[in-house]
Parts: sequence; C-alpha cells; structure tokens
Amino acid sequence: MGSAVRCRSKYLAVLPPVGWRVGLLYCLGLALVAGCSSGEIRAEDAQGVSGAGLDGSIGDAAEPLADETTPDGGLQDASADASDAEPELDAALSDSDATLADAEVVEGDGVVPSAGCGLAAAGTGAYEEHTLMVDGAARQYFLRLPESYDPERAYPLVVRFHGYTVVEPRGLAGGLEIEQASGEDAIVAAPSAADNAWDFLVDGPDMSFFDALLVRLQDDYCIDTQRVFAFGFSAGSEFSALLACVRGDVLRGVAGSAAIGTYAPLESCGEPVASWLAYYSSDATAPPDPSGELMRAHYLELNRCEEPPAPEVVGDCTWYQGCAEGAPFTYCVTQDNNGHNPRSATIVPQVWEFFTGL
Repeated sequence: MGSAVRCRSKYLAVLPPVGWRVGLLYCLGLALVAGCSSGEIRAEDAQGVSGAGLDGSIGDAAEPLADETTPDGGLQDASADASDAEPELDAALSDSDATLADAEVVEGDGVVPSAGCGLAAAGTGAYEEHTLMVDGAARQYFLRLPESYDPERAYPLVVRFHGYTVVEPRGLAGGLEIEQASGEDAIVAAPSAADNAWDFLVDGPDMSFFDALLVRLQDDYCIDTQRVFAFGFSAGSEFSALLACVRGDVLRGVAGSAAIGTYAPLESCGEPVASWLAYYSSDATAPPDPSGELMRAHYLELNRCEEPPAPEVVGDCTWYQGCAEGAPFTYCVTQDNNGHNPRSATIVPQVWEFFTGL
C-alpha cells in the first residue's frame, strides 16, 4: 500500500464548520482512496485534535485510532454520526468495502496457501535430493519445483511413492513421472523408503516421515494445502491407501496402480478421500482378482459409495456414483500384456486429469 497520504491534523481541519468527526472521516476517506493502510494512521497523526475524544471524553486525542480504521464496522459506526459528510467520503467507503469483499472471494476460492508462500526459492524443473531428520534418522527425498516456480502462487503438491525396489535412488524408482503431465503446475516430492518398501504401519516411521515431510514442504514452499495428493505403484499404492485411511484430513486425493492388498484397517480410517485405482489383466503379481477386487471393496466402503445406481463406465474405468461428497472413486481394469509394471506413459495423464478435476 502507498504512503503518500499521512493523516495528520491538517487533514482534520479541512471541514471546520461541521466539526472534527467529519474531518476525521474525510481524512480516512482520502487515505482509503490514496491507498493508505490502516496501519499508517497512527497515534501521532492525531496530535493537535481538540474537542471530544473518540470515546466521548475530553482531550487525550493522541489515543490510537485503530478502532476507527477496522474494516468490520468501525468506519460504518462513525459515519452514522456524520450523515451530512461529503459524497467523496461515502464513495471512498463504498470502494473500500468492495475491495474487502473482493479479497474475501479470492480467499474463499478453495485455495489455502501454506506458510511458505512469499519465501524466496528458485525452481529448476529437475529433481533435487534432500535429507530430513525424522526421529533421529536421516530420511531421503527428492523434490521438483517447476522451473517457473512463483513463491506467490500456491501450487498443488503431489507426493509419489515407489514400489518395492532395490534400485537406487529409491525415491525416483517406479515409473511415477507425474511431472510429465503436471509440468509447471505442481510441486512433486518423491520420498525414499528406509528399506526396499514402506513399513505400512499406522504409527510407524514412514508415517512419521510423511508427516514431517509435509510440514517441511509447506513451511518452505508455496503450496495449496487443500490440494495435496498421493500417488503410488504397487507397494507405493498400498502405502497411498494407508494414507487415504489415516491422513484423509490432509489429502485431497490418492491414486495408485497394482496394489497387492491393503494394510489400512477400515476401523482406523477417518474421512473419505477422492480415490483412483488401476489394475491390469496380465499382472500376475497384483491381478484384478483377487487384488483389485479387494482394493475396490475397500475404497467403496471408505468413500461410502453406493453401488446403485449403476456406475458410469468410461473406457476401461468405472466411475462410482453416490459416494461421499468430494470423495469420488474410479476403478480401472485394462486388458494388456505388460505384467507388473507402472505404465507411466498411459497412467500418468489419467492420474493428473483426475487430480485436477477435484
């Protein structure tokens, strides 16, 4: 906000015939029109004002004017005592109210910026390795900021979870290149399991790692806290399902493929989470039946989906109707000959479309 207008006593004298109150309101109107913030109307600016104080007492005009500059009623209450004030003041107050209303619309648009918004950071468009200490253990993760990263823009965050692997670095294994679809429109984190796979414990080290990682990223970077997603393959899909169960309060959606089963006991689950799941006919490790059917039943119950009316089928995917609000469930079974593999080229665009549609 600008500082060109300082509301000192000379502005309070512009309308002496109608008294100090109107002069004060006139001053505030000028300040609002010129872009003055309420913080610039200080106690020292009121020095020299004579007559009744703001609370009806005599003198003590150097009291702070904060009550008169609050946007939630202070100016409106004071203006009731000066109904004959200049039209310019009324216009200024109307413009001020409109500006505040516009700001509320922006804040209420579903985006909730994290604490890291506004902090300087540079994106490279490539994964960079980081270490985070969690319960005395050094945990590895990789982070990709968009090359055009803007610290004033709240980005969706996608956390990708690899499957069982002996390949190093583990965090970048598994064919989960969601960044190929998200491009410049998301921050992507790729944590590494401490061992070859995740521990699948509700209160285990990997859950603590996820919690600490989320705090670190939201503190350091500009993230939309209402758009945090988990995406996994195989064991990573199973861990994503566990997160959907016990961390539904921080996740907007989860997606996974080829989960062998679930380690998420429904009695431990919280709120429903939008979910997308894929299986492949040639996958002998995690076949559509029984693995897919087990996971489908799990998500139908977690998301409180009703089987009738008939679900909508689009291509290889079934979109279930009647789920809890904000928690749709999509289940896909594809006929192919690629076995137990991530199928990044086909699955990533579908997952990103699902995430952006929430």
